[in-house]
Amino acid sequence: MSAQDIAFQAELENDPNGICETPTMLKSSYRFLRCLGEGAQGRTYLAEKKDTGELVAVKELKMNSTDAFKGFELFMRESEVLADLDDPGVPKFYERIIPKDGNGSCYIVQEFCQNPSIQSTLDLNVRNAKKCFSVMDVLEIIRSTAEILERLEKNYTPPIVHRDIKPSNILYSKVQGEIRCWLIDFGAVANPQKRSASSTIAGTCGYMAPEQLMGMCTPASDIYSLGMTAVHMLTEEPPWKMPVEGLKIQYEPILRKVRPDLNESVLNLLRMMTDASLDNRIGSAREILDILEKIKGTIEKRNNGIPLDGIKYFEVGTDIEEFIK
Repeated sequence: MSAQDIAFQAELENDPNGICETPTMLKSSYRFLRCLGEGAQGRTYLAEKKDTGELVAVKELKMNSTDAFKGFELFMRESEVLADLDDPGVPKFYERIIPKDGNGSCYIVQEFCQNPSIQSTLDLNVRNAKKCFSVMDVLEIIRSTAEILERLEKNYTPPIVHRDIKPSNILYSKVQGEIRCWLIDFGAVANPQKRSASSTIAGTCGYMAPEQLMGMCTPASDIYSLGMTAVHMLTEEPPWKMPVEGLKIQYEPILRKVRPDLNESVLNLLRMMTDASLDNRIGSAREILDILEKIKGTIEKRNNGIPLDGIKYFEVGTDIEEFIK
């Protein structure tokens, strides 16, 4: 069994409730199997479609919470965005279920992606006291996620901003060394062209960009969150536990301590992704992909045309900034 299979199994076994009851309003179409996760306003369940046997993920919004009105607004926005989304990096949307009388929970049904989250792998590593994400793994996860972000930015008007990228919201697979990622939980998704005094502040402490604290977001906000997710993978410490000076999370001393051989170029990339200032931060996913591609080409050239497979992205002396001047 691979590390990702073990992580996925551990994620399922963490369910304290075991087999769960299918809600009455869903019993004609679905059979609930178990709880996959729980948030402040509901749970996400693994369920089976009765007519086809297909496994699906069912996200619940409990309408009896204190923030039910705002939660329902975000629920509607999420379901509308997902219904219009057609992207290989986002599980397919199947349906939105709202009780006719307005009482009870609401549900979003999506394709079930049978892969572990980055968070579940990090949790497994902590328990086993070992590292699982190499620098190459982290860079490949950045690349794969950036490809999704580029499509969300370029293929939709206005661009789709996730606003809550973090280890638990990125699923990944690693097959024969090739990493592929999926983005899940669009509950905080936003329209970057709309901002008002009542704009919802959404995101997760430590991962959300500083501008999100003011109800503002751009595609660069997701880049910041992806950068902080990479920091978490490399340090195996959540950024909200790290010291903060001004608006800057002081992760570099920790990173240098736990990854003493980390090349300066990796740090340069993380610095540009996680700059607190929008003016200084990498502004688009395409910029990240271009940087990684140019570095890959440079290293292959240095290695006499040998493909990058099995070769580290960054060698001593490789400087990202020379590629983006």
